[in-house]
Amino acid sequence: MLAVGKGVAVLVVLAVVLGFLAAYFLFSPGGEAASASPKINVLGVAATDVGKGKVYVRILGDPDETYVVDIVVSGDVSKSYSNVIVKKMGVTDFPIDVPPEKIVKGCTIEVNIVFQGKVIASKTLHVKT
Repeated sequence: MLAVGKGVAVLVVLAVVLGFLAAYFLFSPGGEAASASPKINVLGVAATDVGKGKVYVRILGDPDETYVVDIVVSGDVSKSYSNVIVKKMGVTDFPIDVPPEKIVKGCTIEVNIVFQGKVIASKTLHVKT
């Protein structure tokens, strides 16, 4: 009788441990949904406005969702922009501040799209009027 009681107790403990492990793997943030990156692309320079000192960079949004991202520009111009909305299935012409003399003379910038601290899209662009 005592051996049967120990066997049942072992099975109960084993079931509880397996249940906790299953819950951990099913609900941990490292799952497929948490690791999916937005499908956002930097297409290139859409337009320049020397008078305003703006270079408009064309960004193609994710086909499924609208995202809020950061845009970090490096190279001949260093700027960062936070909380930029990239619309679902949309094209965004995002204005980047570039001194007019650099637009006329020509410059190279690298545009990085950052989502949750990770670069998800990047493109080096040569800007000149």
